[in-house]
Amino acid sequence: MRFLRKILLALGILVVLSVLRILLQKHFPVSLSFHYNLISCLQLITLAWAVVTGILETTILKHLQPPKARRISFLTFTLFLVLMETITYRMLHHPSAIPRLLLPTARYYYNNYQRNILQFDPAISQYDSALFYRMKSDNRCVFSNIEFSDSIFTDSRGFRNDTHGLDHPTVICMGDSYTLGWGVRQKETYAFLLQQMLGCPVLNTGMSSYGSAREIASTKSLDRSALRTVVIQYCSNDAEENEAYVRNGHHPFISPPSVYDSAKNILKWSKTWFPFKYFCTSAKIILSEQLIPALRHSPEISGDTTRFEREASLFLEVLKGSNLNFDTVNVFVFNIEEYDQLSGRFISALEKRLADPSAGTRFNHHIHPLHVERLFSSGDYYILDGHLRPSGHIKLARALADSIQKTSAPLPIGHEAETSAAIPASTARQQPWLQALHLRW
Repeated sequence: MRFLRKILLALGILVVLSVLRILLQKHFPVSLSFHYNLISCLQLITLAWAVVTGILETTILKHLQPPKARRISFLTFTLFLVLMETITYRMLHHPSAIPRLLLPTARYYYNNYQRNILQFDPAISQYDSALFYRMKSDNRCVFSNIEFSDSIFTDSRGFRNDTHGLDHPTVICMGDSYTLGWGVRQKETYAFLLQQMLGCPVLNTGMSSYGSAREIASTKSLDRSALRTVVIQYCSNDAEENEAYVRNGHHPFISPPSVYDSAKNILKWSKTWFPFKYFCTSAKIILSEQLIPALRHSPEISGDTTRFEREASLFLEVLKGSNLNFDTVNVFVFNIEEYDQLSGRFISALEKRLADPSAGTRFNHHIHPLHVERLFSSGDYYILDGHLRPSGHIKLARALADSIQKTSAPLPIGHEAETSAAIPASTARQQPWLQALHLRW
């Protein structure tokens, strides 16, 4: 009977918390993410309290007087929560100790409730009406997360370079957070290493979350008189932006400042701690994101080939509006994702599109798709964060330098650039390094 009363009490509390959540959602929309998680965790704790203490009081503690049994069961349950919160916190802050079975849960928690996002960090970035955001110019700051803490120095345009890098670059590296060097030091980015290997000015214009459209738009005002090579790092999340760019008449679609400010507030509230947040949120993730979908036996959907062909077509549409001189500039394109999502399907689709004579002629056969998906091991990625460690940037820089040197001839720093005789893309794809990558794939 006591057990039943406790369950009924818990159900009543669950209803009250649900009503409270609706009211908070209506009156405090800015902190919705925080309140939603807090209340759902309270509901989980309430239900667990009713079940665990009820079982203890009707089994192990049934010989005690009810008041004493309730005190002991409540204390036991509280100690259990404290212990599990401590263990969960320790695991999240020591990723190498996380059991493989719990890695998906830990990554989900980190990405949604723990990670600092560079583009919404007020010490690093600010709203930009033409690009949604960009990093502050001539800025020095530290960007940290659980697995790294690195200084970021920006030049006069907000790119992660020394100021002199803007003057007549021979090579420009475009991309998102992978090119920016999320999680590595300034001199550990593949763009910086590429400059050392090629011996010519390399400008890193990588910007976290940018798609191909904004990556190219952010460089249109640069001095390209000495430009001979462009490296473009593609990521699957570029597709949505590229499609919006094409539909918007080949102009980036930029959200207003209110959207940027809202995103900053959501991030701030989602990271706000409350007692037992680590354990209870992780338990919710296991139930909602892993256990329930597994019970439903949802079949996995394999990669859709037409999707990648569509992405390749959109990418080439963006390149058409880039104002790059394809008579003198070679463009090297590679695709990089988180380790478990690495695939050569986009690059293969791009190769297929470029095999069309009209596309090849349009770009003067100066676009060179590169397969790099087999370069990396899991050790080249951070465990939680999903970005490349320094070892991954080294591998990438070596591969790019080898391909660039075999296809074009950038001049050393201080030399006046001259037009180089580029090898057609079809020839470039037969180079030994590229051929080896194709075989590994």
